[in-house]
Amino acid sequence: MKKTKQYISLLLAAFMAAGLSSCIKEDYAGASDETATVNLVFDTRADNDGDGLDDDALPGEGIKTLRVIIVDTDNNRVDVNELRDFSGETPQPVLQKTLTIMGLPVGNKDFYVIANEASVGLIGLDTPRPGDSFNEAEKSALLSTLIKDEQRTYFPSTDTEIEKNGLPIAGTVSAKITGAEDQTIEIPITRAVAKFVLYITNESGQAFDLTNVNFGQFVADRTRLFPDQSAVQDIIHDEWNASCTTSVSADADGTEAVFTGYIYETGTLGAENFTLSLTSPTDGFEALKTPVLINFSQAGRNYINRNEQVEIHATVNVNREVEVDNLEILVVPWDDNHIIEVPPFE
Repeated sequence: MKKTKQYISLLLAAFMAAGLSSCIKEDYAGASDETATVNLVFDTRADNDGDGLDDDALPGEGIKTLRVIIVDTDNNRVDVNELRDFSGETPQPVLQKTLTIMGLPVGNKDFYVIANEASVGLIGLDTPRPGDSFNEAEKSALLSTLIKDEQRTYFPSTDTEIEKNGLPIAGTVSAKITGAEDQTIEIPITRAVAKFVLYITNESGQAFDLTNVNFGQFVADRTRLFPDQSAVQDIIHDEWNASCTTSVSADADGTEAVFTGYIYETGTLGAENFTLSLTSPTDGFEALKTPVLINFSQAGRNYINRNEQVEIHATVNVNREVEVDNLEILVVPWDDNHIIEVPPFE
């Protein structure tokens, strides 16, 4: 009987030890599965009056769709790859968004954000999927994504042409996520194109029509999706005869935009590449079609970068010409609102 009791005691001890070991593993697993709620803030706007809107933004310049890819850099695996659609929201454009990601495992994360992927025909971004591996080579491949637009299918484009799919916008940031409390992470996102705005002061004494705004051989056929990546090779630069069917009144004073368009950043080119001309079907305004050199307000500047706004302030003089001597171009960050005064041509 004594031996039987000792045997039972040994069994109970073994059972308790096994149970204790199981509890330790369960607690460890719970710690490794610790999660957090993260608020991701995306902002493309210059909100000058605090109402969440940029009064100068056009309908196509906001966020139509937004893809968020979150990678755990501790184990090189994808946590999130999600696409949200805001194209049906009103009012447009949607320039700021906050996405709440619940149950995100804690740890060191890389966040990749792509807005309006359809604007440049990007496909295949549904992979990698959550749980897939994501190593350094795959990270490099994503960051160096090349928008190759040899047929000019997507850009250059006018403001009306981007209304459906918007503009390509992307950004990335790294952050450590902890489970202590909700975290808010602001992710800087940058447009992958530059914006052109044309203003005309009419001193000819007569109203005239326009059919085209013609840019010189500086319009690129490719660019990187993400900012601050390696230089693009083998860029082909073409002219752009942009459609612009509008009338310029006899008293136009240069305060309202006549034309708005978007191009990929140019890279550094010769000064002779940067020209501008106008096409008018109105009798007597044929001279507007003569290309004139663009004189940037910044001396020695022969390039246009992404996310820059190029403001062209031109005066049509009494000779119905746009001359080169005083035609200056102001290049500013996209969301700044600057006006440059250009003396009338005589």
